[in-house]
Amino acid sequence: MDWLVPLALILACQIGLILAGVPVFFAFLAVVFGAALFVFPGTVGVTLLSRSLVEGLSRFVLLPIPLFLMIGHLLVESGAGARAIDAVRGRLGAAGNRQGFVALGSGVLLSAVSGSSLAAAALILNTLKPATDAGRTDPGPLTGAALASGGIAIFVPPSALAVLVASIAQVDVGAMLIAILPLGACLALAHATVIRFTEPAIPGKSDAPPDTPAPLLPHVLRAGAIFAVMVAGIGFGIATPTEAAALGLLTTVLLLGASGELDRQAILRAATRAATEGAGLLLVIAAAGIFSQVLVFLGIAQGVRDMLQVLAGAPLALLLACALAAILLGCFVDGVSMALILVPLVLPVLTTAGVSPLQACLVILLCMEIGLITPPFGLLLIVASGVMKDRMTLPAIIRAVLPFLAAKLVVLGGLCVLAATLAR
Repeated sequence: MDWLVPLALILACQIGLILAGVPVFFAFLAVVFGAALFVFPGTVGVTLLSRSLVEGLSRFVLLPIPLFLMIGHLLVESGAGARAIDAVRGRLGAAGNRQGFVALGSGVLLSAVSGSSLAAAALILNTLKPATDAGRTDPGPLTGAALASGGIAIFVPPSALAVLVASIAQVDVGAMLIAILPLGACLALAHATVIRFTEPAIPGKSDAPPDTPAPLLPHVLRAGAIFAVMVAGIGFGIATPTEAAALGLLTTVLLLGASGELDRQAILRAATRAATEGAGLLLVIAAAGIFSQVLVFLGIAQGVRDMLQVLAGAPLALLLACALAAILLGCFVDGVSMALILVPLVLPVLTTAGVSPLQACLVILLCMEIGLITPPFGLLLIVASGVMKDRMTLPAIIRAVLPFLAAKLVVLGGLCVLAATLAR
């Protein structure tokens, strides 16, 4: 168990830097670089670091990430995302007078084009928050549904996190982007069930805008066109994920430009944000190579494998153990760090037990999504506490997402059972 000490030290440093206000990307890079220079002192560590960065950034499979981010930021900066939410509210506001359905519909619509859980959830909350400020709507169900529905973006192309997990696990990115679609549909159905049975209908008039609601069809058609261009290109094998992402970005620009919603300032703001986030994410992925070597050198990788090897004859128990470890890890670190730490440790054990690498990645990806709303450091909880700070406390936000968290755990259990059943 000597490997537990360095593993605990790595996690403690990561958590400490995040609590100190260091951005997630820089916190992980600092931990990786520090560990690498400690394990490989002198010029050896510097050489390995530079080689890992060069090789990591040279991988063609990572190019869809900044393109996916650009698509989402264009929709946000042009105002098209907020207008789409208003249109959803106008059409679905009377659906049982439940604002959760409005948040869910907005989340699904934005997920099809943004690929960013944080951006989708923040946009939904900011757009629908005025209704809670006026006292017309209980903020709890709306906040819970918005946070849960924002996470669906991970399971709908364009999904940068799906590309991240696939690249770390060396799984075909195109197959990964297609495989996440049924999982996203299951989550949306689970969320709708939770809303139906937990949010009481508001008697009387709905919270839809009093004037004529904005037409929803143009937003649906635009999202459908962007989504179809990317998924059809990958699904029919006529485009690589990178080419599909480029076609999706081109389609987004053309459609927003044709509708008059895009200007030079919006493009500049979107490009700046996409470049900043994309550069940080790509650097973290590039550092994953040297981080894997550190885990092997410190005996952490072998220690985790030896501990899990006891369950190698029972794929379901092994999958549930890995999922539990991922969820516990998600309580303290972000999804990117979780993927970079967890995938190199548990994927070899799962594949040895006969679990398909693609199915194992889906389990890990769902655990990452659950980690976004897992107390105390779920990133979506932090987003909601900032947006709803004058209406809800953090404990109230956590209580609001608990029914959705339970639904996600049910879906995770079903996915584990399916992956174990199909294990060779």
